[in-house]
Amino acid sequence: MKKLILLSLLLLFSGCTVDYNITIKNNNSVYEETNINGQKVKNSKEFESIREGIVKEYRDIFIRNNYKYEISNNDNIVKLNLSKKSSIETFYQNSLYKELFENGELFNTGNKWHFKTIGSNYMSKLFVTSNFDEKTAFNKKIDKLRINIKFEGKVIQNNADKYDKETNTYTWIFTKYNCNKGIKFSYDSSIKVVDIKGNGFEDKKTFNFKHIILAVILVVIVSFMVAIIMISKNRITNKI
Repeated sequence: MKKLILLSLLLLFSGCTVDYNITIKNNNSVYEETNINGQKVKNSKEFESIREGIVKEYRDIFIRNNYKYEISNNDNIVKLNLSKKSSIETFYQNSLYKELFENGELFNTGNKWHFKTIGSNYMSKLFVTSNFDEKTAFNKKIDKLRINIKFEGKVIQNNADKYDKETNTYTWIFTKYNCNKGIKFSYDSSIKVVDIKGNGFEDKKTFNFKHIILAVILVVIVSFMVAIIMISKNRITNKI
């Protein structure tokens, strides 16, 4: 994949925040999803014009690289969603992630997987700089990029900027003031920290809540059956 796809895509949007979400399961399958909330549109006609332009320019690229795409009008704001399934071994070699960094190193020692970016990154090309020329407004790109990685397994090393313990999500935040850095993490796929099902993500709270509901239903059913048995016994006793 050329290192121009994501960068050129962002030219279509201005002053937005981009969330790049990655989910890594213990079976080493990876699900990536990129959400770009872009420019405002006046009406459905303007949205359709922009949507057709994106499809015409990038549809073949998306399909060639196995990305599913969805372009929607969210309260008069153009929203682009890209998603893809892969494995931890093939993820870095063919993903939008690779467009952001010069190179990366991935290796495993048993059940432990280690990853780090190597060399330069291309973040500086994404952000509005201090010497930005308002006359070339179409060149304005994004204000912030968040790379959020959810792990099913136990993370044993990382250099993330933010951590959500409840969902086991690590976040790296890039802005024009803080873009010259890399990403590093190691995780143990033999240890399960949270439940990740399918493409989505289910945290401990949701998992426990479902079990509580199931327990309540079982208690109600058992109580109902006991009540029926007791009533039946009382009727038999009264007849005698």
